[in-house]
Amino acid sequence: MAAKRKMLAHFQEATNAARDKLAAGQPVPGVLGILVAAKDEQGNRLTDQQIVENILLLLLAGHDTSSTTLAHTLSNLQDHPEVLDKLRAEQEAVLATHGKQLTAAALKDMPYADAVIRETLRRTPVVEGLFRMAVEDFPLGEYAVPKDMHLLLPLKYLAETDPRWVNETGDLHPAVFHPDRMMTPEGQKPGQQMPFGHGSRYCLGANLAMAEMKVLLALMARYYSFTADNKTEWVQGVGKVPKNGLPLVLTQLDASSKACIPALAL
Repeated sequence: MAAKRKMLAHFQEATNAARDKLAAGQPVPGVLGILVAAKDEQGNRLTDQQIVENILLLLLAGHDTSSTTLAHTLSNLQDHPEVLDKLRAEQEAVLATHGKQLTAAALKDMPYADAVIRETLRRTPVVEGLFRMAVEDFPLGEYAVPKDMHLLLPLKYLAETDPRWVNETGDLHPAVFHPDRMMTPEGQKPGQQMPFGHGSRYCLGANLAMAEMKVLLALMARYYSFTADNKTEWVQGVGKVPKNGLPLVLTQLDASSKACIPALAL
């Protein structure tokens, strides 16, 4: 509880500073700026408590979804060591340009790490479908959807049948884990892939989640080799999760000699 109080106090200080900037006509970037500037139909703003608790929710609610995606990513890297080699090469370039600090600029210079995560989300999205309710009558193909009808948006099916890849063969076949597809001009487009949702209810924490996952991949690629026991059943949890917990054995790399020091089993 003490840690929670300290965290909430920090969020309150940030909220106060954001409100001061807003009152002075200064821009407040990011999620905090969206929250302090938001108004309802009557012109009412969010209270300090609502803002602070939403920031806390943003940080904590994405824990399981991000960890599930990272479990799938590490499993993919176990099966595709050539992808890990490319991640290591990218991190050597990032270190040469930005040093060891994982700044926003450093994360921006990690397009391959970004591609690895997006390719994982394409094949195994944490949220396989979203329920929505029609706010008005509208046509959907040959069907007439009436207002208030409940609809299912099948995110996994849409990703699997994405026109960009559905007729491809070889490495670009939809079933193949191939992050390089995301580096192509077609891969830079969203296509039918919507792992964070779409529209006005697009995930507020999407950028934070991507940054967190890229940080972990960067640290793994820079400093560790690993083996993952992915010979397990993937069961329904928050997304499909490894029944065995995906145990890893990490071996820290010696940056100076590229040699390894004794492994630590986790």
